[in-house]
Amino acid sequence: MAMKLLGIISVLVLVVLCIVLWCTPATHHLRFRDTGLNTHLVVQEDDSFQHYIAVSKEIIKLARTQGGVNNTETVVTENSPLQLLPDEKDCPRRPDHKFENGILLIHGFLDSTYTMNFLGQFFRDKCFAVYIILLPGHGTVPGDLLQVNYQDWIKATHFGATKIAEQAKNIYLMGYSLGGLLAVHEILQNPGAYKGALLFGPCLGLKTSYSALVAPVYWLSQLIPRLKWLSVRSDDINVKYESYPLNPVYQIVKLVAKVRDELGGKSLNIPVFMQQSADDMTVDAQVNLDFFEKNHPALSKLLWYSENPADKNLADPRIKFIFGALPEQKILDMSHLSYLMPASDPIYGLHGEYHDCLFYKIHSPEWQQCKTGTDNYLGEVTAENVKTHLVQRLTFNPFEKVFLDELAAFIDAVGKS
Repeated sequence: MAMKLLGIISVLVLVVLCIVLWCTPATHHLRFRDTGLNTHLVVQEDDSFQHYIAVSKEIIKLARTQGGVNNTETVVTENSPLQLLPDEKDCPRRPDHKFENGILLIHGFLDSTYTMNFLGQFFRDKCFAVYIILLPGHGTVPGDLLQVNYQDWIKATHFGATKIAEQAKNIYLMGYSLGGLLAVHEILQNPGAYKGALLFGPCLGLKTSYSALVAPVYWLSQLIPRLKWLSVRSDDINVKYESYPLNPVYQIVKLVAKVRDELGGKSLNIPVFMQQSADDMTVDAQVNLDFFEKNHPALSKLLWYSENPADKNLADPRIKFIFGALPEQKILDMSHLSYLMPASDPIYGLHGEYHDCLFYKIHSPEWQQCKTGTDNYLGEVTAENVKTHLVQRLTFNPFEKVFLDELAAFIDAVGKS
């Protein structure tokens, strides 16, 4: 009886969700159409990374032109894969012509390579060869996510990892959110190939309780095209989508299940550096905490941002507790979007052009104030925060110095091990 009732409730929730999605505005704009240019990895496995960059730029230019969005050279470059090599006068190559260290950077869902540039420069200054990949479906128009699948993302990640290994002896993988999930998958597939992993809010578990509904709604969307879109926004920012279809969310749900199954109770058995906010509303912070505690190398480090005093007493000595609120700066806590960028960034920084106000209904008074306000509260869109404050989602790391110091110490320690 209980199972039957649960089934009825699930169907009712599904119907309500479908009705909500049915009311999504018509997606007649060009950017909501699949350009057919950016679904798969755009090069072959034996192509060079330089060729990958050149072809990607051509694809991004064409797709953005076809999709009717900003296609200037600056915007194309901001969204393109990137190679950053250190100065050989200060960072000489080894006798085998490789650099000592190399790192592959993998961005998150809806983002582009732009979000990786700041840390890319950080690693280049540390004598790392740096490659930044663009995940298929990203960097062009949201419609290019309609047909992408998680295998495309896996192939792009493996391509980048293979190419950076041609440049350096010791290879690290760094991933944010979806990129962190892909980094974990790559390491599991190739144990022993990597020196360390850097994972920022990795998507090892989703915060939402509606993951089980994604698959049935996805299959229903094949019959009802209006259900294909979960978010339809103005997409004003050139380096990130605000609109997105259901398909990539379905792909992420499948990839999470796959990686969780592959992990089981296993450890990566390489040093891991992580950042995680206890208040993260995109990924499951507890899942990530459990994952970290199961990884045994003593050099591993987790920066755990929280306002819960009890978290100061986390038993694992590898965990550094950071009180995530800065009341004097009107920062309530760390959000899922705040791990990577400095406060000085012209797009995502404290005075940056982008205000993340997606929690609020478009054109509502709250949305208008969030978009135009210069004195908003910043943080994560938790139930407690939005109940008491108008919240602009925090998109930069206000603890940049602490983060970078800890990251540098981790790299130095692993390099000497």
